[in-house]
Amino acid sequence: MAMIMPELYAKLSTNNVNITKTLLKKYKHLLNFKKNPSILEFGFASGENSKQTLQPYLPHDYKEFVAVDISEPMVERARKNNTHIPRSKFYCLDTSAPDLPEMFQNRFDNVFSIMTIHLVNNPRQTFANTFKMLKGGGETFQTFFKHTPCDSAFLKLSKHPKWGKEQYNQKKMLNPYYDKPEPKGYITADLKAAGFQNIQIMEEDTTYNFESEESLKGLYTSVNTTLSHIPADELEEYKEDYWREIRNLYTLCEPENYPNHLVKQVTFCVVWAKKE
Repeated sequence: MAMIMPELYAKLSTNNVNITKTLLKKYKHLLNFKKNPSILEFGFASGENSKQTLQPYLPHDYKEFVAVDISEPMVERARKNNTHIPRSKFYCLDTSAPDLPEMFQNRFDNVFSIMTIHLVNNPRQTFANTFKMLKGGGETFQTFFKHTPCDSAFLKLSKHPKWGKEQYNQKKMLNPYYDKPEPKGYITADLKAAGFQNIQIMEEDTTYNFESEESLKGLYTSVNTTLSHIPADELEEYKEDYWREIRNLYTLCEPENYPNHLVKQVTFCVVWAKKE
């Protein structure tokens, strides 16, 4: 699904940056690079997360860094804001589409994806395209929500007498594994169906932490791609119902040195796989 509010998302993605830093630090031993590797990152968004998290781990001698995202506004922002990345190229690409352009096939030594798979409707196809992108011996490293924090909110909205209508497409926002209490087996099956046999899947518990209701609203507004499906004269009513459901998911607490924060426990999947 393509996000259409790159500036708002970039401004409020601190949680994603902090969590990604922690995951990369713990699992950096899984990041293996050949000499002069070709590297691709999909779900690049506008690049703020990658700049602060993944980029410092990349070898200086890489041949090329290709960043792709399904959202054209995100790609345009990425092109403007990431001119500092050497040997970089930016493309709009749907990695869950059945026909992967030939220019991306058998090209990369490393394929990364940070916080993306929970946003795609067909992870098996995305894993298959990842496999096609990699050269023999290439590796992929991916992180994503085990269950997205807002799954229950969109599930309720999908059953709402008004917002549950098909044209409002609320189920579009659900994690593809939302109805699987323990999705690890399904993720493994999807990776194997894509062609991977050498696979590692880890789970990490952490928290999503917002300093105010405004920052909570802002982030969840920026990621809700169904807003464009809501008629203009009903949009404010929808937002109020949506925000109410989101707010109910978070607990007001006072972690050390952070009074009155809104917090939710979340679990991330970390996937490493190699194309033999």
